[in-house]
Amino acid sequence: MSRSQRRGTTLIELMISVGILIIVVAITLQVVIAGVNLARNGNETGESNEAARLAGDTIGLKLRLAGMGATAGLNVVIGGTTRTVAPIIGVNSSTGPDELWVVTPSSTTFGQGCADTSANAATAGDTNAAAVVQESRTDGLIKVRCVRTLPAAGGLFMVTNLTSAALITVTGYTTSGSGNALTYAESGQTGFTNNYRRGGFAAGDLVVPVTISHYFLQNSGPNNEPTLMVADGKLNTVAGGFPFVEVANTRRTVLGPIEDLQLTFGVDPSDSDNPSSIAWQHGFGGAQGTWTAGLRSVGLTLVSRSHRTLRDTAGNGNLDGLKPLSVQDHLLTNPVADGLRRVIYERRIELPNAAPWNL
Repeated sequence: MSRSQRRGTTLIELMISVGILIIVVAITLQVVIAGVNLARNGNETGESNEAARLAGDTIGLKLRLAGMGATAGLNVVIGGTTRTVAPIIGVNSSTGPDELWVVTPSSTTFGQGCADTSANAATAGDTNAAAVVQESRTDGLIKVRCVRTLPAAGGLFMVTNLTSAALITVTGYTTSGSGNALTYAESGQTGFTNNYRRGGFAAGDLVVPVTISHYFLQNSGPNNEPTLMVADGKLNTVAGGFPFVEVANTRRTVLGPIEDLQLTFGVDPSDSDNPSSIAWQHGFGGAQGTWTAGLRSVGLTLVSRSHRTLRDTAGNGNLDGLKPLSVQDHLLTNPVADGLRRVIYERRIELPNAAPWNL
């Protein structure tokens, strides 16, 4: 073997090989970093899109149920005073997120009612199905066919003739040879009814369990992010104020991060079936949640936000230009870029239960 064939790699050749290897590794590393950042950005984008849609669907479902049986509002007794409030109340803010209060009947309102007063499970009916009022009375007594579909502990109920309605707080049930009766907190209120032209409660009215839901935004979770929350509500006891208050310790997370919630309300002052008559406004019900005729639609705007910042492909920093957004009448002054992606979700929700001609 010749000397030229036996010689090893020179230092220069080794340095060139190492240099080429470093270049290849650096290029590969850049591709990997870009891929990781693209995947991260894609995940954050997908999650923020999904959060906006799911939050919108949740509120939309509640709104479409609201107002069923109460197209003329809900008569209530608050602090000894009788008034009529709206089943949908929007609390407007031009400096932050809006709030929404919704009164919805049981989803099984028109399910199978109980057929008799026996304990036979076959005739017990569907849970939370409406009970039917048996007698027309004006003495503060509500007699129903049976109570076995209704919550055993009582609670908040609506008595409705499918047009006008009253909210009552049921405190118990009594059963006697003459049938079943509801005991309720408002029974001592003179003249309290779901129909002031007729008075009292009439045979054929429906007694339905209802829930009051309060939707709002609050920082929550381990990262203290803005989150869509919901709480149960009940009737207020202070006359002259807002009709509902939260039930203590019922706040729970719906979805997050949701950075803004804005609501607009389509009202037809003529209360006609004419879309061109609808005028849009911020807020509905005012400080006392007062019912007014003509609510037809709700415009829902949500701003969802990514959990983490979106990075540039080189991994050197956040993407430029990502900052909080102004929506509806919530206008921000000089928002600062923070690298978090926002998604605006907008939806117009028709209210089929709010229009009397849909009944």
